[in-house]
Amino acid sequence: GIPLTIEYGALGMACATALSELSKNLIVYGLLRREFEIRYPWGASIRIFMAATVVALLLLFLKQHINFIVAGGLGGVAWLVSIRVFQVLSNDQRQLLRGVTPPRFQKALGLLVGA
Repeated sequence: GIPLTIEYGALGMACATALSELSKNLIVYGLLRREFEIRYPWGASIRIFMAATVVALLLLFLKQHINFIVAGGLGGVAWLVSIRVFQVLSNDQRQLLRGVTPPRFQKALGLLVGA
């Protein structure tokens, strides 16, 4: 048979990796719940899923019209905008990010993530 890498290409490899990571994380989450009381942040997960969906749709659209390097740069900008729009980062996370960002990038960080 034809190797799956050749048949499905990079998108197939990315999907296989994503499914593998998801299944691993679900197994670890299930095992941890047996030992510890864990509250899952569903709200944050939904917001990051919405942001990722917007960026994925943008990249899917751009794939047909723009060089992939330019589309990747636009996707990075779209990801940063989506993080701000969908408020993916909590206030504590934004403050932590601000704490590790060099002073000369503080203003840009504030514009990008609202820190």
